[in-house]
Amino acid sequence: MLLEQLINDFQLNENHVIKIIDKIGNGIISEKKLLRGFNDVECEAILKVLVEGGVIKESYRYYCPIDDDFIDYDGIIHDFVECENCGSKLLQNEHKIIKIYQNNGNNLLNLIQEYKNAHILKFIDKSYFLNLEELKNDIKNGTVVPFLGAGVSIPLGLPNWSGLIENCGVGLDNEQDEEFKDYLKDGKIFDAIRYFLDHSKTYNLLKFKEKISSYIDEKYVKENDHSKHNILDIVNLNPDFYITTNYDSALKDYTNNHQLLLQEITNMQAFLTNPKGKIIHLHGMDYRPETMIVSKEDYDEMYSKESLKNLFSNILTKKLMFIGYSFDDDYFVEMYESLIKDLKGEHYIILFDVKEQYEKKLLESNLKVINLKLKKNRENYNRVGILKEVFKFVSADV
Repeated sequence: MLLEQLINDFQLNENHVIKIIDKIGNGIISEKKLLRGFNDVECEAILKVLVEGGVIKESYRYYCPIDDDFIDYDGIIHDFVECENCGSKLLQNEHKIIKIYQNNGNNLLNLIQEYKNAHILKFIDKSYFLNLEELKNDIKNGTVVPFLGAGVSIPLGLPNWSGLIENCGVGLDNEQDEEFKDYLKDGKIFDAIRYFLDHSKTYNLLKFKEKISSYIDEKYVKENDHSKHNILDIVNLNPDFYITTNYDSALKDYTNNHQLLLQEITNMQAFLTNPKGKIIHLHGMDYRPETMIVSKEDYDEMYSKESLKNLFSNILTKKLMFIGYSFDDDYFVEMYESLIKDLKGEHYIILFDVKEQYEKKLLESNLKVINLKLKKNRENYNRVGILKEVFKFVSADV
């Protein structure tokens, strides 16, 4: 592929090459403007490959000082070439000559898309590519609402849901602690919480919520290096609003948007008239531990509320994008199965190395899976890096 040749053979920065292609794709552009940010060797190599590949065509534009006008010239400028306006020899007078390049048909945009498609397939199996393209189209149409789970906050110093409970479930004797952790290893998080509260001599439910709140406050780090997390990648999708089951305030910290509890939305239709940027904390907030949904009893009560049913019955035109969840634990499974009866249409879930036995179940639950390759990834990307590539792909204009 032509773009891969430019990037690999000349060791050029991918974003720089795409930027050049984008510029030419937008119309005629001068060499001076085109080559900004590149040295002469890089520029000559890029232009030569693109011209020889038939993607762009090279011509000239000269300025006539007598008539104060610019003239385009498609041929090669020799000593005998005369100015169309004043008749003087171009190379013997004060005519300023510049090279220009322009898109040779629609090849450039196709070239960019071809490269981007090939690049993203390094991180996602081809069988999921259609789902990814549909997600891209829905994002472009403004119909996607991000639904964030604990995995999104892991790069900010916090564990996943199971790890959070394990780190806060302290004080049991050795035998009880082992049984408690066995529940967590099996993904039975609600059973682990119930077991812990039944055997703890220190914590009741409220004190346990306060312990979780303190732990989040202690461990959470607002990471200013945006290459290390995906919060801004999600924000840059420019959704109408966000839904999260996370207790932390990461979304607010990076956007300064208003966060609220579901029960604080007293008029759902009024909320949906002007939801821009708002963050709905479905399971409570860490700085208000009494609001946190932790136990199975909390959970069942939450998912029986009319306000939750109203939320999902009123966003029928939206498509949820679940991210930061795992199908290996009953926390997400129970949450989604609780929502299914109120969800209409199809929604998306972004997962890593999803087990084959879950795929059919997810599809039957109206979830379009985007399964990302972590274990088989040859590019040595981590989760954050792979997600950045995915969000870059779905948010691109081309």
